[in-house]
Amino acid sequence: MILIRLIALLFPLLAIATRQVPSRRCACAVRRIAGSAQLAAQEYALGVDGGRVIAPAEIEEAKLFLTEAVRAAAALPGGDAELVRKELNRVLTIVGRTGPPDSVAAIVDALVQGLSDRYQVDVEEVPATAPSLGQGAALFQASCARCHGSLGRGDGKDAAGLDPKPGNLASAPGLVDASPLDFYRRVTIGVAGTAMPGFATSLSLDERWAVALYASTLRLPAPGGSVPPALTPSPLPPG
Repeated sequence: MILIRLIALLFPLLAIATRQVPSRRCACAVRRIAGSAQLAAQEYALGVDGGRVIAPAEIEEAKLFLTEAVRAAAALPGGDAELVRKELNRVLTIVGRTGPPDSVAAIVDALVQGLSDRYQVDVEEVPATAPSLGQGAALFQASCARCHGSLGRGDGKDAAGLDPKPGNLASAPGLVDASPLDFYRRVTIGVAGTAMPGFATSLSLDERWAVALYASTLRLPAPGGSVPPALTPSPLPPG
């Protein structure tokens, strides 16, 4: 635990002291490393409880995201790439021995903050205007429904031939803690080890946020009931 605290303190301090103006390639790599590592930490926390694996699939997904982050680190300058790979491999070691999720989260948080400071990159890209659910719905049908199905249930026409199967985005219990940002990271990065590609180059920032927001609503119950009379608009007088 003392070592983890030192890492959490040291990496950001080193980064702040030696900030760099990022190239486009480095900025993309930083965001990919950050997103992959953050998703890994999240998946790992879902898969472990009290030092015991309770969801093996989540652990495997965490390892895949960490491996993708290690691969993405190759785009950084030599010394930085080596440091980032070292920290990510440290996380993989903790995951491999079913260590505490808090330890994984601490190293990942420090690494992400350090990279953000060093390269002056906002790792969480936010659109200038609110995402459009209508645009997201159209993009989902065009880009995602073949695998995930029109309602997000993982039953698209291409799903039968895929291993692993596409995720069921309509499963509320399985996605209880997933935020639109989590969906955005997956849309941007893709999911290593599956058929889901990343859309960082094929969809714009606004489009990725739109489809991510829409996908995050598929787990919600269908609207029901009736509109209270007090909220029903009065008919216009005949004109």
